[in-house]
Amino acid sequence: MLSKIVVLIDHLEQSQTQDLKKYLLTKTYADSDIFKVFEYLAASVKKKEDQKSPEYINEKIFPKSTKKTIANYLSLLYNWAEEWMALETLKQEEFTMDHLAQRWLNKNGLYHLADQTYNRIERGITEEGKADLHRTRIKALAMFDQLFSNNPARESLPKEKYMEMAGSFRQYMKAKLLLINTELHNWGDINNFNFTECIQENAKLIDTIESDETSHILELSLSMIRDNQVPAFMELKDILLGGRLVPGTRMFLIIGRYMQRVSMRLWSKGLIKDPKIMHDLLDFGMKSGIYFTNDRLPSAVFHNIVVQQCLISDYEETVKFIEKWMPSVVTEDTEATQALAMAQCCFYHHRFPEIHLYTGRHVFPTFNQKNLAQGLHLIAAFENRDCERHIYETALTSSQNFLKRNQLRMSKHLFDSYKNLITFIKAADSNNGQISNPEQISPLLYRRWCMELYRVSVNRVSGD
Repeated sequence: MLSKIVVLIDHLEQSQTQDLKKYLLTKTYADSDIFKVFEYLAASVKKKEDQKSPEYINEKIFPKSTKKTIANYLSLLYNWAEEWMALETLKQEEFTMDHLAQRWLNKNGLYHLADQTYNRIERGITEEGKADLHRTRIKALAMFDQLFSNNPARESLPKEKYMEMAGSFRQYMKAKLLLINTELHNWGDINNFNFTECIQENAKLIDTIESDETSHILELSLSMIRDNQVPAFMELKDILLGGRLVPGTRMFLIIGRYMQRVSMRLWSKGLIKDPKIMHDLLDFGMKSGIYFTNDRLPSAVFHNIVVQQCLISDYEETVKFIEKWMPSVVTEDTEATQALAMAQCCFYHHRFPEIHLYTGRHVFPTFNQKNLAQGLHLIAAFENRDCERHIYETALTSSQNFLKRNQLRMSKHLFDSYKNLITFIKAADSNNGQISNPEQISPLLYRRWCMELYRVSVNRVSGD
């Protein structure tokens, strides 16, 4: 079993490893044995696991040390790394370092400096006038620490300041509960979990607290996720693109990613039909870093944005987009992930015969990718069924079996989307004029393709 510090170093980006190295040099010397252990591990990321074990390090790298000494080094390195992680997190959260400094200054009697720091926090949060959950929290905590201290300035504060402090905590609590309920709905839908009782208990508290701008924005997010409310989605889009949130904060990223997921859902349901909406969100997401995690694109996010790109660009531009962003994608199999993205590109640009070139030659590393490949493979087989009927029938059976095997792993929305797609394809294949209007089917994967197929079928039946 690998030690924790080995697991951490293997996971770090090169720039993060360098930052950790600089921090460790504030704890020890470059020529110390413990730092040499770190340097060995940092240079051994691609080596086999047994070459990073305490036993191997002891026997092959530091034979003059004992096994216990090496184990202690590894443990201490991880303790220092935890300190580095915490400090890195604090640095990335605006006003957090200021608030902690304010608390220290009050605790140690440097009240004048504490007052200056507090005023800087309050001014920085208030003057910019942007909504953010973290800022709401920091404002409440800074006010609390200023009032619950021995700072003489508290003696001259009016009672309204205490009331403002209490109100800040209530508003933060309301905003936090709204965000929690939104994620309970989101995660419950994805994983078929029922959080109704917990959501209702939270809602009772939410309803007792007055709203502020942050709460209003999170109420829109809840309505969008829970009820697929298009007006809430459109208002949130204007808020996000209009710069009313603080860029890079957790609330900014969460709402941005919710917007991406819901935009695809609403498009699938036919509730939004303007490609410009997708274009604006995609462009903003790529420029603002919403879709990225530590400057990398998760594969599931990448495939979603490929779809958005297909909706607004031609085949050649989409291929360039895929090639441009593939190096940024986090994946266990770069070739398979790029092949699936190309299959998506072929589908959305009606190059159906080429889809099999990308879906049939790879084992896709994630369940999400397997889902995507399954649906695209079936559609490609359907489009070519007149030439190779047996391939279509095999693909149809495979898709139905895949759906049955994985129902519990899918959200209800995803399962119903696939089920409705298969039902629609089977009806279209029967050629008896009983094909349903996709506008009346919800949810439905690949709605746009289904609509084109439906129009062809209607025209054929009417003789046009």
